[in-house]
Amino acid sequence: MTFRCVALHERVDLLDKCCDLLNTEWKRSHGVRSRFLEKSNHEFPCSLLMLDEEMLIGHARLSRIVSEEKSLLLTSVIIDPNRRGEGLGRKLLHLTEEYAKKRGFTYLCLSSESKELFYKKCGFYETSPVQQCSSNALQSKFEMLQKSADHATSTNEVDEKMPGAEDESKVHIIPPPPPLIKSHYQVSSNDEISKKCWLRKEI
Repeated sequence: MTFRCVALHERVDLLDKCCDLLNTEWKRSHGVRSRFLEKSNHEFPCSLLMLDEEMLIGHARLSRIVSEEKSLLLTSVIIDPNRRGEGLGRKLLHLTEEYAKKRGFTYLCLSSESKELFYKKCGFYETSPVQQCSSNALQSKFEMLQKSADHATSTNEVDEKMPGAEDESKVHIIPPPPPLIKSHYQVSSNDEISKKCWLRKEI
């Protein structure tokens, strides 16, 4: 058997089959599922398809992580129900890690509510929660806001040491960045965070 991973945006002919595969585990309307998968692109998020010859048997999705330039968030990991029990989950993880590593990333992160033992056997270890970056544009904005905040802090520290710092006109006050936009996979409450086991692996 020859297994390989290809990006969905390079094999759009498999979009419908990918929708069907994901819907075996997480039910969504075909339209909603298609629009979600159509976002796959080279710059992330990226849906990876595991093929056995030309047959779709697995899927994994990779997204950027806010403020972690070399890390990716792994979600929607699934193997065709008819092919489970063959060790293909490990193979899918291996192929996904190879893809991420070739793209220059050094860590994969994920969350699980029931499969953490499987992922730990695959080399993952527990870590703190991370936040998905839904697009490169959002990642760039976050980095710019972070730099602005860092600059504001350093500028205020200098001004406080200058004579006449009590003059408010000399103190540069920049408001904190706005809250990040919630992504599809971002947790929304402390209760949801507590139910999930967050895991990380160096690749």
